[in-house]
Amino acid sequence: MSLKLYAALGPQNSKKAFVHYPANTFPGQEQPLKDDTHFNAYGAYQVAGCIVEGINLMEDTACFDPARPDAPETWSLPASPLNAAQKPEGG
Repeated sequence: MSLKLYAALGPQNSKKAFVHYPANTFPGQEQPLKDDTHFNAYGAYQVAGCIVEGINLMEDTACFDPARPDAPETWSLPASPLNAAQKPEGG
């Protein structure tokens, strides 16, 4: 399913499923982030749809078609009101 998902997104939009952010996207982030290993919230949501569809956890939910992912430009996940904007001290 992930192959269908990435094929449907195409080369440019596939990058939008991973941690690719220009410098200063987040407070204190001075360098660009380019990580092709870890999903961002959008990518995690799309892959989770593949997983749920693949193991059929809930029969009464809408089907997820990896060949028709949500458009990165229109998908959003509101920031948690409990999430601090500052990086915690330590590690």
